[in-house]
Amino acid sequence: MYNKVFMVGEVCSPVHTKQIESTGKTVGNFRIKTSDKNTQYHTVNVYDTTAEMVKDYSEGTLVFLEGKMCTRSYLDRNGDKKWVTTVNAHRCHNICIEQCTVGECCDEKPETKPETKTQTNQESITEEDMPF
Repeated sequence: MYNKVFMVGEVCSPVHTKQIESTGKTVGNFRIKTSDKNTQYHTVNVYDTTAEMVKDYSEGTLVFLEGKMCTRSYLDRNGDKKWVTTVNAHRCHNICIEQCTVGECCDEKPETKPETKTQTNQESITEEDMPF
């Protein structure tokens, strides 16, 4: 069985990070919302370098996540068993969509593509040029 999740959503809570004193590792969590017909909210946990990377994300940031779903149970104050499902993300990338210029808010710098010659005159393609 596989446990792999890819998710695109909007950050809808402040990103909370802290450093664990005993190990020196950074952990963080935040919530994102996704919607198709109904809006759903997901808690996301991040660790180490991913936690360092997302600590500056603000509410409204569109992100792409890759990780796994984790479900755990706990007892609340009344002794009732509660279940919670989270996404443990090992990749998290900011997605730029028209709210910024390329490279301004993205995690990676924009790629420069070499110029390629493209054929703009569709009439110059004959049936013999088609591969099928």
